[in-house]
Amino acid sequence: NRRLGIQKAKNIKLNRDKVVKQKMEDVLYHAQISKDLEPLLAKIKVKDSDVKNYYAKHPEYRTSHILFRLTVNADQKQTNAAFNTMMDVAKKIKKNPESFTQLANKYSQSSAAPTGGDLGFQPAIRLAPQYFSAINGKKPGYIHYVPVRSQFGFHLIKVLGVKKFKEIDTNLYKKIVYDQKRDKIMARYFNEMRKKASIKINKKNLNG
Repeated sequence: NRRLGIQKAKNIKLNRDKVVKQKMEDVLYHAQISKDLEPLLAKIKVKDSDVKNYYAKHPEYRTSHILFRLTVNADQKQTNAAFNTMMDVAKKIKKNPESFTQLANKYSQSSAAPTGGDLGFQPAIRLAPQYFSAINGKKPGYIHYVPVRSQFGFHLIKVLGVKKFKEIDTNLYKKIVYDQKRDKIMARYFNEMRKKASIKINKKNLNG
């Protein structure tokens, strides 16, 4: 059946179809990457010390937030309006920090609003970079009153807890550290490939 299907595809020149050609190129791309990188990736080792060093810089926080959604391409007027709305909410929280949960339930546009904005414990990689940066190094009870802009919109954030190293899912963090080492290898691989290639970027064809 496989041979008959392939023969028919060749007879009607399906390999020249634009969509099929794209899929074939995807297969070639992944095959080449796998061939070149598998030997290097096989050498990656994640030691306990690697995990400890990573976690020291990226602790796992439990946070609550109030989110005002904003599209990525929002204009300045929309952005300013959202920021001012969040500042009004921040003023209410400053007057009564204990009201954060109640105000999150009332104002937040996050799916966590019904639980007072509580996101639970989240590894740093599952938080927007700007969000994590705003809370990193802070202790439970800390409230970030200045709205933090991320790809989702504006956040007001409260730190509810921080996991100790002995409490974390070690396997999860070994995977995180492995992925970082893998990404560095891939970045070097593509940088070397670009150096040997002639590349022209048509900026007028780029979106955003």
